[in-house]
Amino acid sequence: MKRYFAIFKNWRIDVIALVFSVGVALFVCDGTSIETLIILKILGLLLIYLCACLAQYWKGQIRELDVFHVDDEQ
Repeated sequence: MKRYFAIFKNWRIDVIALVFSVGVALFVCDGTSIETLIILKILGLLLIYLCACLAQYWKGQIRELDVFHVDDEQ
């Protein structure tokens, strides 16, 4: 059980989760005008893309996520 709680000790995972959550919230929200709707969708997609870039950049420093890695060669 300790190894699952170790995931929350790394601040990088918190940043990635926060950026992803805000991105998804902006992507699914509704605007009052078409301009607002388009801007919110673009900002949401950019934040989700930023989340993917951060995960790729910090790939070697987030070792806690190796617990969930599934090998196909078993």
